[in-house]
Amino acid sequence: MEKRLIILYFVIAILLAGNIFQFVWHNTNPILSKALVPDEETALKIAGAVLVSSYGDVVSLENPKVTFNIFTQTWRVCGSLPDGYADTDPEIYIKKSDGKILKINGI
Repeated sequence: MEKRLIILYFVIAILLAGNIFQFVWHNTNPILSKALVPDEETALKIAGAVLVSSYGDVVSLENPKVTFNIFTQTWRVCGSLPDGYADTDPEIYIKKSDGKILKINGI
């Protein structure tokens, strides 16, 4: 029983140390502490580049719908297409922290 408690305490200590290290590293590293897609304007620029490369010049971001999900920390940008071009308008999901394109709908 005593050996099990010592092993349990040891495992908990290792897990806590790992979490503390990750927290300190993430918050003191100047690259990791700043989001690469911090605002709506940056999300629109990324979405515009990706959607134009997928759809060509027919995609429009004149009146885009941009939303931010605070739980998943992702930007959602919806563009528009001319009538009859596709069934759904294109939308793209971009991760705030690193700019990763998570999903493109409508292709």
